[in-house]
Amino acid sequence: MVRAGIEAIVQVEQRRRIDRAIVDGYSRLPPTEAEDQAALVSLGEAILEEPW
Repeated sequence: MVRAGIEAIVQVEQRRRIDRAIVDGYSRLPPTEAEDQAALVSLGEAILEEPW
């Protein structure tokens, strides 16, 4: 039981470090206008493909 608790804490901390690294990366090098536009186009296509 203690082992499972420690493993859970380690996983949470690892995800927190990864999340922080992603945020730091985008803060240092934000997406370009072209990348933003490509993301919006991709999002629109994904929405259209949904069987609403």
